Amino acid sequence: GAEREGVFQDFERPRQQGKLQRKRTGRGFAACRSTWAAEWFVVSSEYLVSFASRNSAQVLTCVSLAAVTQLEPDPTQSTIRVCYAQELGRAPCDVGHELLLKVAEASDIAVWVEAIAHAQEWLRRDHAFVPLSCAKEQLAEAE
Repeated sequence: GAEREGVFQDFERPRQQGKLQRKRTGRGFAACRSTWAAEWFVVSSEYLVSFASRNSAQVLTCVSLAAVTQLEPDPTQSTIRVCYAQELGRAPCDVGHELLLKVAEASDIAVWVEAIAHAQEWLRRDHAFVPLSCAKEQLAEAE
């Protein structure tokens, strides 16, 4: 019943969310605007997603956590470079992509890096939409 539903809530809600600035990479008109865009970012169980605002339903950026190859925090600049591969093969010759994100406070870097790394670990560990190993652990504790 309700106890079992509560077990899965941890995996359905975002791991981390908040306002970050994303460095724009554009040409033409986009290059004339500010180089940083404030967006609402969410780390879910499988994706790093951004929206124009907290209440927006339009996805601006969506990166599979399985495709993230490296996180490069830089506390001196209050940034996190998220390197990822468009194709999941990740061969050395694959074209790499990146998001450069700026946090409000340098101390926020650790929170975001930990949230992404934790979600990636669950994804690697379970390879399933619902992390079964953790669900079993929580069910055993509830019983």
